[in-house]
Amino acid sequence: MQRRAAALIALSVLGSVSVIAVATGTTPAMALIVESQNGTVSQLDIPAENVSADERVLVNADLSSALATDRERLRATVDSGAFGRAFEASPNRTSRIETIQRTLDAIVSESKQLREQRNEAVRAYNRGEYSSEELFRELARISASAGGIRDRVTTIETTVERSEFSMPPDVAARLSSVEAEVVSLDGPLTQRLVRTTRAERPAGRLSLRSSEDGIVMGAVDGETYLREATVWTARAETGENVFGSDGTSPLVSVHERAQSVYPWAFENLVSNPSISGFGDSPVYPVSLNHAHGELETYFDGRTTDVFFEVQRLSLSSLPTTTVATERAEFFSIEVNETTSRGLLSVSVFDADSGDPVSATVSVGNETVGTTGSDGRLWMLPVSDSETITAHNGEGSVSVTVS
Repeated sequence: MQRRAAALIALSVLGSVSVIAVATGTTPAMALIVESQNGTVSQLDIPAENVSADERVLVNADLSSALATDRERLRATVDSGAFGRAFEASPNRTSRIETIQRTLDAIVSESKQLREQRNEAVRAYNRGEYSSEELFRELARISASAGGIRDRVTTIETTVERSEFSMPPDVAARLSSVEAEVVSLDGPLTQRLVRTTRAERPAGRLSLRSSEDGIVMGAVDGETYLREATVWTARAETGENVFGSDGTSPLVSVHERAQSVYPWAFENLVSNPSISGFGDSPVYPVSLNHAHGELETYFDGRTTDVFFEVQRLSLSSLPTTTVATERAEFFSIEVNETTSRGLLSVSVFDADSGDPVSATVSVGNETVGTTGSDGRLWMLPVSDSETITAHNGEGSVSVTVS
């Protein structure tokens, strides 16, 4: 599906900011943490006092999840075919427009239901009614449904284009706005979760932080940290689009808002940001590259807040603080923590020479991975009660992070 909106190139950035910046929209549940003491990008997060679950969880292959996603994909194919037949059977222009509008009505209604189902699935997990496996199964099904909606919109576009039918501007704008309805349902980390449950990629762990208001997931992939955050209470279903209400371009207003929310990112730009929209939707995506990685974030014009955010961070570029060290007979271990929700860098060295050591790193009874040629391994946060152990055939060393 093609996004029908102009892009805005930022021409200026804010000066240095050294205080914690919190979004000033109408939704207090959203908090953006600016870890300016160590200098890195803001992150959409859940306030600590609202957190219901905060843990590392294993994502594994799940036959039930694979079957559920297959059903959703098949349903999307059937629905796309039904639209094509109905459109071709329409006797005149008015009938064709009505066919498109009815299909869009159904898609928008389904998108809203999917968002509500996602929210309730997370809340059921918070209440202990869902296991993590059941939560992932539901998220995977919803993601597949969101992908099916995108496929159906693409079918509408291609069917109309082949027929040389001229779509009215208001209908075209509505069609373009559909992507905004599902954008928070199938982000890159959720798609990775789907591939894992379908056994299309190896099992792995991710961090999961949730509340009644949202969910934050993160995963380490080599030297990259992928983070996906959604705070659905920062998005309003109805109301006035505040961006541009003073007579300026909405994209200019979004640019100014993005600068105030992500000051460090704008101060450390690697390339100009892209700011765009989805047809007549009040949702505006902002994407940019900064010194520590990539940011993709979505503002709701009704609240002026961020409700969905994806970050790809280069772990080697993030500032770190040493939080634990230990020396044993053969090895020494050093644990460094980033400012990005406690991500850890574990380094193992020869106790005498200080040379990096290849060692297997475990947390309790769980094997996390093996240190590389530099003796280092990146891993998700651990709780205060857990012990990190590095070992190989020569010996071992353990440390507890507090």
